[in-house]
Amino acid sequence: ATAATHTGSLGPVPASSTVPAPMLATRGEHVPRGADWVHEVKWDGIRALVETSATQVRVWTRSGRDISVAFPELAAMKGRSLVLDGEIVSLRDGVPTLMALADRIHVTDSRKAATLAASNPAVFLIFDVLSVDGEPLLAAPWQQRRDVLESLELGDVAWQVPSTYDDGEVLLEAARAQGLEGDRVEEAVLDLSARSALRRLAEVPDSAHGLICGGRISV
Repeated sequence: ATAATHTGSLGPVPASSTVPAPMLATRGEHVPRGADWVHEVKWDGIRALVETSATQVRVWTRSGRDISVAFPELAAMKGRSLVLDGEIVSLRDGVPTLMALADRIHVTDSRKAATLAASNPAVFLIFDVLSVDGEPLLAAPWQQRRDVLESLELGDVAWQVPSTYDDGEVLLEAARAQGLEGDRVEEAVLDLSARSALRRLAEVPDSAHGLICGGRISV
C-alpha cells in the first residue's frame, strides 16, 4: 500500500514548548533512485528528541514522554542550546534492537538508570537538527539542516551522527548483509520550504533485515 499525502507533522508536541513533533512516515513500495535523493539507515531503537542547554539535557519520546532520567549517558551533551532528532539504540549480539532497550526506557530511578547505562549502554544516533541557539531550523531545506548538523561535530561514545548515502539500493543490500533489524524500507520526500515532509514506507519483499530512509533534496 502507498500513502502520498502525509505531511510528517503528526504526533503530539512534547511538554517542552521548544520541541516540535517528530516527522513520521507513510507507506510506499520501492527504494527511490536519482541524484535528488539521499538515504540513511533507519535504526531499530527509540525515536527521541533531545533538547540540550548549558545546564541540562532533556530527552523526549515521540509521544512526548520525558525519559531523561532513563538515559544518563546523554547528560554530558549539555552545553550549546540545540534540539536534535534521532534514535536511541543499543546492541544485542552486535546488532541494534529495540529489545535491548526494554529494561531501560521505563526506568525513573537515577541510580538504577546509571547501573543500566554502565552494563547496557545506549547511543543516540542523530539524523536531524531542529534548532540551534534558540533559532528554529524547521523552515530550512534538509540539505541546509544537514550541513548545520555536520558542522556541530557531535561525536562521542554516547552520541553520533550517522552517514548518509546516495545509493539506497546498495545501502539496503548492505543492511541485509549485516543483519540490521527490520523488514521495511523508509523513503522520505522532504518538502523543505518547511519541515513538512512526505515519508513513504516500503516493504522489503523477503525476510531480509534493514531499514533505509531516503530523503529527496529540495533547495
